[in-house]
Amino acid sequence: MNIDKTQLLAGANEPESYYCTVWAHTVHHSELAVRIMSGIDETPDTKKFYWVFSGVLYHEGPLKWQNADFSLDDSECDHIVKIIYPTRNIPEELIRKDFYRIFKFIDKISGLEVKILASTVF
Repeated sequence: MNIDKTQLLAGANEPESYYCTVWAHTVHHSELAVRIMSGIDETPDTKKFYWVFSGVLYHEGPLKWQNADFSLDDSECDHIVKIIYPTRNIPEELIRKDFYRIFKFIDKISGLEVKILASTVF
């Protein structure tokens, strides 16, 4: 799975200053929607867009954070999947980095990590 970070952040100057909020979580569709806004309060001048993570297996961290800039960190993928499914034999192709990715954000205010293990984002 190829993630185009520049396309996802299109129009977001200084993405580390944007505010992110988990906007919706649909368990039966394994989707997590995140609202990204240029300011903490919504005004007519606020830039706003949404990301929808699909195939979500795991979310860790606060529901609100500042910093829309993310990294793709797959070093913990195997570990997280084994924690989620400790007694299952998970096929190797499920946890390959071209199928599932860890999207990692660092909250600019608290320093806490936000991790989302998902198959794609749009």
